Amino acid sequence: MKIKIPEIGGKGDEIVLTAWHMSAGAHVREGEPLAEVVTDKASFDIECPCDGTLTKVLKKQGDVLKINEVIAEISCSNKQRKE
Repeated sequence: MKIKIPEIGGKGDEIVLTAWHMSAGAHVREGEPLAEVVTDKASFDIECPCDGTLTKVLKKQGDVLKINEVIAEISCSNKQRKE
């Protein structure tokens, strides 16, 4: 499953990846914060959509991101997951 930047902030806001809370290979649980991003107005946690393993981290701290940009991949172990 691909983890994408959701629609946050206002139109034209710059989104910056400020921190990773997990690293590749980590076992993750649904709802856990994976990463933190910040816009001009606020900071947000990107939450894990399912239980599983964080298989790939595609972006690094300090990267400027766009809405719907893929930042990581997770191998989900549970059948029901948030889309």
